[in-house]
Amino acid sequence: MRVVVLSVLNVLGQGVSNMVYNIYGSEDGIDSDIAIFLETLPSIEECKILCKDYEKISINEKKTNVNLVCLHDGVLINSFKGSFDEVNNSIFYTYNLHKQEYPIQIEKALKRNIELKVARFLRETCSILSRTKYRDMMKAALKNDSLYKLKELQKVILSDIDNFNKNNLTNADCLKGLAFQIIQIDDLLHGKEIYTKREAKELYPKLTKYLYRECDKATKELDVHFHFLLNILLNTFDLASLKE
Repeated sequence: MRVVVLSVLNVLGQGVSNMVYNIYGSEDGIDSDIAIFLETLPSIEECKILCKDYEKISINEKKTNVNLVCLHDGVLINSFKGSFDEVNNSIFYTYNLHKQEYPIQIEKALKRNIELKVARFLRETCSILSRTKYRDMMKAALKNDSLYKLKELQKVILSDIDNFNKNNLTNADCLKGLAFQIIQIDDLLHGKEIYTKREAKELYPKLTKYLYRECDKATKELDVHFHFLLNILLNTFDLASLKE
């Protein structure tokens, strides 16, 4: 892992003296989430190339899911994938669940930006659904604000979807992502933070089959959780003003 990372960083001129990575997230996942710490993030295209190169490497016999992050004074200030506050806290709270090569780089948890999490959830859900029978609705929603996105999502019946048609994701992957996001936001609204599937299944046992990719088609049960959350968001936030 180190040899490959150093060579790529040299190409980008990032320097190698302080290169470290931390593994984070669920301890029982089918892949390993890895945060590689850089001084600055390169361009989006360069980040994509870096992540693709790193993800060819397995460090613990699992598929590698790489994120690129920037650190300042012991906390994250930037993250290529996901909001930096969420990634920061995920590393902080789950570092000890994994065998690590490097010391933890995060010194403290950050206050979560719930509004940002909600805005991203709505956008990412529309994106996940953008190749389903709801394609036209979701394409329009992605061009509009969070309130518009939510109102369009309220028309979606997840259990009516036979195939998400995502080239790089299976149906089970898509449903796992949706279920985990629903759980995370619901708990954030109650002042809690969840970063592992083990925690999620303990609090939401009825969604366990989605969390562990044991189901490739949604049931009415997931629809109930999904629409219940959408109604809460509609009545809790000024969605038209939410910014990512």
